[in-house]
Amino acid sequence: MTRPRLLLLVPLAAAIACAQPMTDRTPLAVGPVSVTSGQQRVTDHVIVLTDASLTMYKTNTFPEAKALTQSFLAGMPATNAPAENPGSYEVGFIGFGGRDRAASPLAPLDRGALASEAAGLRILGNRTPLDTVLNETAMALDGKSGRAAVVVFSDGLPDSEDLALASAQNVVDTYDGPVCFHTVQSGTDPAGAAFLQRLAGVTSCGSSRNGSTVSSSSAADDLVSSVFLGPAPLPAVAAGPPCSERIVLRDIHFEFDSDGITGQGNDRIDAAIAEMNACPGLPFQIEGHTDSMGSEAYNEGLSLRRAEAVRRYLIRGGIDASRLDVQGLGEARPLADNDTSEGRAQNRRVALVPER
Repeated sequence: MTRPRLLLLVPLAAAIACAQPMTDRTPLAVGPVSVTSGQQRVTDHVIVLTDASLTMYKTNTFPEAKALTQSFLAGMPATNAPAENPGSYEVGFIGFGGRDRAASPLAPLDRGALASEAAGLRILGNRTPLDTVLNETAMALDGKSGRAAVVVFSDGLPDSEDLALASAQNVVDTYDGPVCFHTVQSGTDPAGAAFLQRLAGVTSCGSSRNGSTVSSSSAADDLVSSVFLGPAPLPAVAAGPPCSERIVLRDIHFEFDSDGITGQGNDRIDAAIAEMNACPGLPFQIEGHTDSMGSEAYNEGLSLRRAEAVRRYLIRGGIDASRLDVQGLGEARPLADNDTSEGRAQNRRVALVPER
């Protein structure tokens, strides 16, 4: 549901003006990480997320996060090294706070452009919408493949831990390949440390550390190496059993205020039927989702109708009805910003979740 925004009694600019000034921190003197014998680059896509919310200002942890971000970007390996794995990889950067962003889109490595964006980063907003930023990360990785990493510099105090972890799982579920989360905490808040450890543990290949441990050039090298480097030759990514993860119906979208499937939706569901036939007998939860236009109660009913429309299509395609249950989640789990028409279209969707 679209809700009116509350006016802050003290605007962000005034709050910052009344606080103690921050002192910039000098980034560590690092260059592109060296690749030793028996190693190679193991990451194809990296998105760096740096918290520039008001809590980072109030606790004076933003200068450390910004400097560590700059050090990380400077230490990323050269695209022509090592010889076993030449060529470019892609890097994206998002500095976030409130609704504002300072961003470089996911693209082949341009170290200079990334360094300039990070150097200009400032406090952007009062809230810490990590869940929204992780959904933006999922959208940036949409259509990509290979190995991906998400690196988070933050105090670990998002607006909602549960939503942020759900959004991190959405990155994993929607990306065509393995994803590793690496977190670096600025500050010493115990709750922040615990959350960032949970975020790094969404998959088994992540890491979590406190920024105080990245206090030297060699420690910065270790951080970069943990994200980018692994043994050579790189082991193949083992394929999971059929239907081991949720089946993401890409581009299954619905007309506004309707359960009518738009575009190439039927082709997408046909592909899902083929995959479901590879795991006969496995039940699925069909989740319906809407954008935020309209009341919560109405959207819950609309999302249920959309889930039921997909269920009917699956049954017509030969999937046993006893395998299929439906759930209408309404507007509760957005993937994108409901303030834009493109974001609302992304949020009108259905997902198939295996129930093992």
